[in-house]
Amino acid sequence: MTGDFDVAAARGHLDGSLPAERCMACRLDARNVAGHGSASNSLVDVPLFD
Repeated sequence: MTGDFDVAAARGHLDGSLPAERCMACRLDARNVAGHGSASNSLVDVPLFD
């Protein structure tokens, strides 16, 4: 794959905010479907200021 790296697409793949059917990483390689949304459980809301 060549071209610019699409951060929004990568985020959509990792956090699952983008459906797997529309995910470029999953469409390019079906092996990526198993990891689709894998970071959704590890995201934590951290306050910037207390």
